[in-house]
Amino acid sequence: MPGLISSIIKTATFLDEAYAEAREGEFDSIVLTKEEILRNMNIDELTICYATSRIQNYTIRKAQLVLLSDQIKSFQVSEIIVQHQCIYLKIKHSIPFNSGAFDFGSVLAVNFVEPNENVIVYGYPTRHENERVAFSNIANEITAELFKSFT
Repeated sequence: MPGLISSIIKTATFLDEAYAEAREGEFDSIVLTKEEILRNMNIDELTICYATSRIQNYTIRKAQLVLLSDQIKSFQVSEIIVQHQCIYLKIKHSIPFNSGAFDFGSVLAVNFVEPNENVIVYGYPTRHENERVAFSNIANEITAELFKSFT
């Protein structure tokens, strides 16, 4: 009988380890492409212009470096995806604005319109006044920091 119990325990342990290894493999294989990430961000819904600024000599690469440099302290950039003349920012921020805790997440689009050298920051529409104020302030800080960096 002790041999049978020992065999059952060994078999159960083996099956548990095999299952755990299989589960780990599942998570390792889930890697989203930039297009899939953008689709999950619902970028087609970034329709509200929260700020705009005319910036001469703008380059996407330099703007990306500025936004990643932590020069703006009122929010944190958790991811940047560049597509054509647009930088999509996945951010963490606070509501009310500048309250210190970055408990909320959102996405903003920093779009460059070349003919008139305009940088436009788009965000999601919202019904909540505190969120609208936060998006507007963040967008204004983005355009101000970019303007400062390019002049």
